[in-house]
Amino acid sequence: MILVLITISTKCISLNKEDKKIILINSNKQSINMTDNSLTFTGKVAIHYNFINIQADFVKISYQQGKNKYKIIEGYGNPITFKKLKKNNELITGQCLKFHYETNDNKILLIGKAYIKKSNNYIQADYINYLINKNRIQAYSDNGKQVITKIILHS
Repeated sequence: MILVLITISTKCISLNKEDKKIILINSNKQSINMTDNSLTFTGKVAIHYNFINIQADFVKISYQQGKNKYKIIEGYGNPITFKKLKKNNELITGQCLKFHYETNDNKILLIGKAYIKKSNNYIQADYINYLINKNRIQAYSDNGKQVITKIILHS
């Protein structure tokens, strides 16, 4: 397994010192394309970034330079799993077949056999759009399948 430690620098993707983050990535194979600012990882990919852990078969991280410093993390797996530790130490876990994470908007789109669990509550659907900062989840399924939700109400 190859262990890669990447420190995002101002030269690579136009981040200032305050925005510097560390991404820790384990994978069997990696490819870095400095022309289009993308990183591609394949084979037993494990990513640790900004309180989120992602396990997948394939992950691509893309950056757009400029004022908004847009980052996208996309992955595929059978399944992909993720864990997000919120500031209040609340753990959110999930899985799906395809993962799309927009870091600027703090939005995660789970596609295919999507599942998110928080405490003892969960939601399961073909597609789940999770807006992290707004604590909002939108879920829907294809071809007449229903979305399944389990909620424990406290009285």
